[in-house]
Amino acid sequence: MKKLMIIAAASFLGFQAAQAQVSISPEVGLNLSKYVGEDANDDNSFKTGFKVGANVNIPVASNFYVAPGLFYTTKGNKNEVTLLGATSTYSENLGYLEMPINLMYRMPLGSNGAFFVSAGPYLAYGLHGKSITKPAVGTKTEGDINFGDGLFEKKPFDYGFNAGVGYETPYGFYIRAQYGMGLASFSNVDNYDTKNSNIQLGIGYNLGTY
Repeated sequence: MKKLMIIAAASFLGFQAAQAQVSISPEVGLNLSKYVGEDANDDNSFKTGFKVGANVNIPVASNFYVAPGLFYTTKGNKNEVTLLGATSTYSENLGYLEMPINLMYRMPLGSNGAFFVSAGPYLAYGLHGKSITKPAVGTKTEGDINFGDGLFEKKPFDYGFNAGVGYETPYGFYIRAQYGMGLASFSNVDNYDTKNSNIQLGIGYNLGTY
């Protein structure tokens, strides 16, 4: 599944980049992620991560674009428990290969750049994970998180929905704020509901022209 996603995305991006008026936009950013769902821990808080990759902007109508992309992104979760003034922390860091397929509307502002909004589904595949435990007293410990179908593993395939807004300068640099809501529970426990939730703040550069 992971290899198929890489091959399909790379072929699609490479083909579309060769077409007229199609632009590529490398992007990096900050992720603030946590677990949500009926069975998510009430003490969950946002964990800091990152993303890096690129989007392709394909015109389909006046000011409308289909914008598929390919990113490496880290998600996860953090729990903090304070007892008698001492705080213990448990966090999980998950690395995904993610392919968003957004529809983007771009509102030109003349010499002032452009404002844009985007929304659409995403597909992701888990590559690796790590857990970190920092007790209030004692030594920090780390462990691997595996993806698979085992009871204590996480399901590797994730999908969901993204929505974001951004501003592009007249020089091609842009900023984007985006929210990603996972729709698939990654737990292998029957009837257990825990999903990814992710706030993204990104900066990028449009290599082409609109």
